[in-house]
This record gives sequence, structure tokens and C-alpha cells, in this order.
Amino acid sequence: MIFSELLEKIENYVRSGDLAFEFEHAEDAQRGEILDFLERIMDLGEECDPLATKLIFPNAELEADVTTQTTPDDNQTEGTTDQK
Repeated sequence: MIFSELLEKIENYVRSGDLAFEFEHAEDAQRGEILDFLERIMDLGEECDPLATKLIFPNAELEADVTTQTTPDDNQTEGTTDQK
């Protein structure tokens, strides 16, 4: 798949040290482009994490909703106790 090939190129670019080398020897404008590139990758990673969880565990959100529903005993005012 073409996406795997593109991802592999990006991985190699980052892991080989080529990206860091280019950043260290770049003009300010190119450094800004490199930082923008890295920021986009990090943002995408943050979006992919919950998506992967949702795809792997499609019912997890539903189960979490059921377990977090409150009961009448859970609705006590903070700081009060139920002592008699």
C-alpha cells in the first residue's frame, strides 16, 4: 500500500537523524517548515490514539457510559457524610 511506503519514508527520515541534521543546518524559514511538519505529525498522532482505541474496542465507549452512570447514592453533596 502506498501509505505504508510514505510512512516508512517519514520514519526513516526522522530515525536516521536526517531531519535533525537538516534542522541544524537550515535557514530560519526552513527550520519553521520542519517544526510545522513535526507539529502536524504530533497532532495526527494525538488524533490516531483515540481512533485506534475506538476501532479496536468498538463497544468500550458504550461500556464506559454504563459504568459511569450515577446512582442516587452517588449524588451526595461534596463534603457531607451519611453518618447516623
